[in-house]
Amino acid sequence: MIKIITFKSNKKKNLITYKYIKLLLYMGERMSHVLRIRYFNQHWDGRRHLEGRRIYIRRIFYRVLDSVLKSRFVILTGPVGMGKTTLIHWLIDKLVEKGVNPKNILYVSMEDDVCDVEEALRYYETEIRMRKIDGDTENIYIFIDEVSFDPDWVNTVKRYIDEENIRFIISSSIYPYEASELNATIIQIKPLTFKEYLEFHGYKVDEIPFEKLEIRRKYIEYLDYSVYFKAYLRTGGYPGLLDIRDERYIMGWIKNNVIDRITYKIIPNLKGKRESVIAEKLLRIIAFDAGKPINYNNIAQLMSKDIRTVSNYLEALQTAYVVRVLKNRIGVDKGSRKLPKIHLYTPGYAYPLYPEKFEDDEYIGRLVEGLLATFLDAKYYWKRGGKEVGLIWDKDGETIPLIIRYVKRLTRREIKKAYTVLRKLDGKIGLIIVKDSLEFTDFNDGREIWGIPAWLFTLMIDSMV
Repeated sequence: MIKIITFKSNKKKNLITYKYIKLLLYMGERMSHVLRIRYFNQHWDGRRHLEGRRIYIRRIFYRVLDSVLKSRFVILTGPVGMGKTTLIHWLIDKLVEKGVNPKNILYVSMEDDVCDVEEALRYYETEIRMRKIDGDTENIYIFIDEVSFDPDWVNTVKRYIDEENIRFIISSSIYPYEASELNATIIQIKPLTFKEYLEFHGYKVDEIPFEKLEIRRKYIEYLDYSVYFKAYLRTGGYPGLLDIRDERYIMGWIKNNVIDRITYKIIPNLKGKRESVIAEKLLRIIAFDAGKPINYNNIAQLMSKDIRTVSNYLEALQTAYVVRVLKNRIGVDKGSRKLPKIHLYTPGYAYPLYPEKFEDDEYIGRLVEGLLATFLDAKYYWKRGGKEVGLIWDKDGETIPLIIRYVKRLTRREIKKAYTVLRKLDGKIGLIIVKDSLEFTDFNDGREIWGIPAWLFTLMIDSMV
């Protein structure tokens, strides 16, 4: 217990006491920073970050490692919970394995509110390196996790832009628009693919080329894998849920570690005043009708907010990789602003909010459409009158329309309708993404409609994107 004595009658002693207390508080805060930075840099003491942990090493890990060894600025961005921090810890362990001096590696997380980037670098120079890092002859690796929590991080990093020996590896759960002046390599960490999900559980999945005969063969060979697709959708592609089957745990994990973290920490930290309650309410409204064209006026009425507020928060959800907005294409690389379709970046956002809707095939179909939009980086859908194409896929310069009809089997009428749309778009191949069956239909003018199950198509795109 600390007893603080004040002196009412002596202003000089009062001032000395105040300064002394302020110094104690500063020293205590600095000691806390020091201890936490040392705690997060266990490689300095010869310990591995992922010792004893079972993790799935994704192919993108090696792509990132290659970029770290070649580029001076690498930014890892993507949704909360997709394993960016785990990837950073893996990179640190790999660098040490390759012979990098552990003291030449600094890791600091901005989300923990330990300090800002400038303070972390200053501590690293004075207490660990014992000298300035600029001008050093050895390669130095600076890992900054969730950098967006430091609003001045770009200015700090730019001071080292001419230092060839310093490499910055930065992660952010919001898109780093401000990093354009760094000429950085930006790598997006997307949800796990269905193929990665199966591989983690011990199933071997070969590449499936975009060719009818091979698709038929793989459909027969991998037919038993279709039963795992629904479980994959529920886990949302989160690496932390790969070996979890308890549905209550999955819902709780996503709600606490992803949704609450986004709405109560990530979005309020964006520029401007953003209320967590508004962000979560908007997410619930969007998730309920995921994949449907939305009217800003209707949402504004539901939220009792003006259109500008709705637009502002929708932009924040986009920036945080929660939703993806698709415009109705009206020309080459041009979309209408009217009635955009709002998709969830991953089905995982919907599961803890509306688990009962995962029994509705129509709803599942819209979630699949959103997931495919994420993997294919789709920007547009197409709608004219009663005809609609869920996604426009630009594959190697060829426009391929994707119609999502999450049904067991297509009717002739649906195939003919898809063919009519294909003719209007002047395409050669149109895809209808269904639930179970595989069907190819050729027409006299050389056009083709392929009906491909969603689970099979997600296996195909893993090797195509």
